[in-house]
Amino acid sequence: MSFKTLLLAAGLAAAAVSGAHAQDWTRPAAFGGTELRAGFSPDPHQRNLTAGGSIAASSRFSNCNGFIANAPDYSVSYQAGSLPLIFSVDSDRDTTLIINDPNGSWWCDDDGARSALNPMLRFDQPVSGRYDVWVGTYSQGAGVPATLFISELDEYTRSSTYSPPRNTNTGGLIEANTGSIGAGQNSGGAYSSGPDWRLAPTYQTLSLNAGFANDPRSISLTAGGGNSASDFPGGTCYGNIAGAPDVTLSYSAGSLPLYLTADSQSDTTLVVRAPDGLWYCDDDGAEASLNPLVWWDAPRSGEYDIWVGTFGDTPAPATLYISELGEPDLGGAGGSYNGGSSVDIFAPARAGTVALNGGFLPDPESRFVLAGGSIQASSAINSSCRGYITREPTLELRYDGSSSLYIYTTGSSDTTLAINTPNGDWVCDDDGASGANAALSFSGGASGTYDIYVGTYGSGQANTTLNISELGVDW
Repeated sequence: MSFKTLLLAAGLAAAAVSGAHAQDWTRPAAFGGTELRAGFSPDPHQRNLTAGGSIAASSRFSNCNGFIANAPDYSVSYQAGSLPLIFSVDSDRDTTLIINDPNGSWWCDDDGARSALNPMLRFDQPVSGRYDVWVGTYSQGAGVPATLFISELDEYTRSSTYSPPRNTNTGGLIEANTGSIGAGQNSGGAYSSGPDWRLAPTYQTLSLNAGFANDPRSISLTAGGGNSASDFPGGTCYGNIAGAPDVTLSYSAGSLPLYLTADSQSDTTLVVRAPDGLWYCDDDGAEASLNPLVWWDAPRSGEYDIWVGTFGDTPAPATLYISELGEPDLGGAGGSYNGGSSVDIFAPARAGTVALNGGFLPDPESRFVLAGGSIQASSAINSSCRGYITREPTLELRYDGSSSLYIYTTGSSDTTLAINTPNGDWVCDDDGASGANAALSFSGGASGTYDIYVGTYGSGQANTTLNISELGVDW
């Protein structure tokens, strides 16, 4: 099927959606979700899941094939840039793909990928917002294992062995498990000379489980060494590193991201070997000047071997930070971690910007978001606010309407809300909606920009759904 035909079929599918029979994108995704921003790394982002369901897609949408579940399989909150957004699936069985995009349009494909029987949907000019994804099986019956790939570069399969390198300032992937650089690379072995991930770390071996306390963890060390990172492992790293890893992290992953950064009076770099055998490196990707940052939206469990390098030849004192809450607020190079004690409503929102006019549909407008952060709302905003939030807003809402406006969360976690309103005031709520969910309402004529922070009552982060409505709070 050509992509032109795919778009036509998708358009027909969108027109065929019935409110009484459409898939329920408001239900929690069966295999979770993630937040991605343009330029995300690693690329592709991937999620293993079970495809299929009991509902014939052809009974819901015209020109769609396969059998799907009622709830989405995966939800992606995406902040768009200038790059395309590509969804593809790989499985040992014939699979199909259906997506509800942020505009409420439905798209479907059966065999649009280059690989036989694999589906693919490509958005050349994606919009910011939530993409709900269903992966179906062509034949009815038990679900089958499948891998969903989300990329801004290309479609992927499980046997794909190389992802084109990003600008290393984004902490991107620089080498996969194949290639000609270094002995034993295909089996994850050591290099014939230079740094060796199998050696005992110089400073510390650390074991952490997802949700670990005292976040961030910090390790003091001396950055640098006698090996050029540009020669190892993939030719696109910077700085000078030691032979043995500086730190080895044994990590048991959960639903939280993982961030590694280093701080020093000198210009430092990072080189990391992840549990999947891939190598990542960065020079100046952190917000703090000259500091490196490497992160994973969906980290794997296993061993992370970490080198902290120096851009110059001279070793220098440095601190390695390990966090699940985001890049620590270091206050610039040489600064100290301060827990991110302030918020910045002008920073780009993590889940992007949504613009709604009065009478918008669908109502409610819902976004799958990651709640929580390292900042106490009571300290950063005012004593009446509760929970833990991030420095930047979760979502920026631009509302042009004259109706009353309701903003609330739905989910199983104890969430809070803090909103900076169009007139610059802060309003907060803890348990104003059903259960442990939060809700805030604004009277008619409340047009303008709302910077919305979704927090968690306790420390840590949790998946939830943020809803915006003119009709009221859906209990």
